Amino acid sequence: MRRDSKKLKLVYLMRVFKESTDATHGLTIPEIIKKMGAYGFTPERKSLYDDILTLGAHGFAIDSDGKRPPRYHYTPDSDKDLTLREMKLISDCVRSSKFMSSETSNKI
Repeated sequence: MRRDSKKLKLVYLMRVFKESTDATHGLTIPEIIKKMGAYGFTPERKSLYDDILTLGAHGFAIDSDGKRPPRYHYTPDSDKDLTLREMKLISDCVRSSKFMSSETSNKI
């Protein structure tokens, strides 16, 4: 996976959580991998655990139900809004991406 796509993987992982989960409906790691495939990513199971921790460390609230296998879900009630600086950083990463067209970059 190219470095640019690694940067975008977290953005799309956030999208998967926001669009597909809530406090009562979570996703297992295999389900997350399948949903990421729709965006053209094939993350490894082990890397997703690190990505989930990274998102959590930066204020994106993801919880686990504690069952086996765990189901992860986005909890927006405890999430903070992104600051302007964080939004600009994400925007810059998307714009500098070399694997997507400028039209797609502008849409995002």
